[in-house]
Amino acid sequence: MQLKPLAAALAAAMAATPLAAQDTTISGTGTAPVSRDADGVRAVAEEAAKRDLVRMLGRQIVGAEREGELTDQIVGRLATQIRPDMITGRSSERIGQTYRVTLTARMDRQWFQGLLDDEGLASSSAIAGGDHQLIIVMIDEEIGVAPDHSQPAEIVTEYDRDRGASYSDQSTLAYSDRARSADSSATTAGSTARGSYAGGYSDGYGSAAARGSASRANAYSDRSASASSRDTSLIDRTDVEASAHDVESFRQRVTYQSAASSEAGEAARMALNGRLLRHQIRLGSADNVWAGFSTEPLPMYADLRRRPDRQAFFAYAQSQSAPFFMGGTLKVDHEGRHPATNEAMCSGSFAAEAYSTAPGDSAIVGSSTVRATMTGSSTTDCAARLSVDLAERAADEVGPAIQRHWRRDARNQAADYRVASGPAEWTLVVRGGDLGMAAQADLMDALAAVPGIENQTLMSQSATQLNLRVRYSGAEPLNLALFRRLRSSPAFAGMDTQMSPGQLIVCQSGC
Repeated sequence: MQLKPLAAALAAAMAATPLAAQDTTISGTGTAPVSRDADGVRAVAEEAAKRDLVRMLGRQIVGAEREGELTDQIVGRLATQIRPDMITGRSSERIGQTYRVTLTARMDRQWFQGLLDDEGLASSSAIAGGDHQLIIVMIDEEIGVAPDHSQPAEIVTEYDRDRGASYSDQSTLAYSDRARSADSSATTAGSTARGSYAGGYSDGYGSAAARGSASRANAYSDRSASASSRDTSLIDRTDVEASAHDVESFRQRVTYQSAASSEAGEAARMALNGRLLRHQIRLGSADNVWAGFSTEPLPMYADLRRRPDRQAFFAYAQSQSAPFFMGGTLKVDHEGRHPATNEAMCSGSFAAEAYSTAPGDSAIVGSSTVRATMTGSSTTDCAARLSVDLAERAADEVGPAIQRHWRRDARNQAADYRVASGPAEWTLVVRGGDLGMAAQADLMDALAAVPGIENQTLMSQSATQLNLRVRYSGAEPLNLALFRRLRSSPAFAGMDTQMSPGQLIVCQSGC
């Protein structure tokens, strides 16, 4: 379970926000005497019924005590502003010689209030000074049965499969055979011969002589060269690419639910503000007022009610022109999916109450508790739509209650004026510990001496209190007029008074 505090924004900021129409359903009845002209009779009766619609809605806004301000001329002009699309129901009947028409209409209060303003008729809230009195609003947002955050809010699954084959052949086969040869030969030969020979002999065992000479030359040269080359090349390159693929891809994205946010409460706050502003209720920011009162974070409304400094905070709020406070709790329960539409389902309630922050005064000005069930495209959408519906319904109950409070204040102001400006009946209560005969005689002498007092009547008496009724029409405030006649009396030397319209309390020694 999650609880979150929310505070209302200032009315000035809300004035720029478009507000949903706030219609009021009312009924009015008109009659006309029967004649031969049926269409004319019907028209007259319907015109009278529209006039009755104006009076009925005008009474809700200005109060029955001011109904006389809705003159026949004003009523007639406002009746012509009722458009046919505002009429939601029509019935008619003939009763003797009278033809009666009853109309049911849905009319926007703000639109009608604008017409009254154009006619110079101020609302009860304006008469009572409501446009100068802020109502501080605090709303606690409570998520009772929240979504299961362990379960995903969204699962997205993606599956891909790619099957195929490809073949590519870039093979090369090349053959080359080249032969080259060369021969070269050179021969050289040469021969030379020379010969010479001489001989002698002398016998007798005597001399002999011999001479010989020989010469020979021969030369030969043989040179030969041979070259041969052969170049054979074979290129065989194989480049074959073949593939087959079967690829499967599986992806899944899981988004888990987030924790509860203040979106639903924010939607409720905006809807509540919008509806209350249409009732001419001026809202104040609890954040701003609390920030001026304490440095602590703004507490929840449920905690504020138990804080010992609550009255001190309310007293500070009074000093900031915020004499009223509205607190509430918004509860939202999520209930799964609708079995037929599969939309998110949620239910909840909104409880709010407005009361005075005056010291010692906890009077409830207005209260409301509403419940509803809603569906939406998501849990967030469902909660937001539910919150708006609950807040608007609650405002439509609390708003008129606050308007009735303004009317009571307006009546009291009118009564105060009557008491202050003319003859009026007063209840005089005298309290003290010494109300013997001497004190009673001094009191009656003083009443007889005050100009404008007449018909003083002793209603009841005891040892500590006297109750009287007097009629007073003097120009001087009654408490001062009576004090001037009693201050010389020993029994009333410490006299003090408390005065409210139509009532004066006199205390012998302080109230």
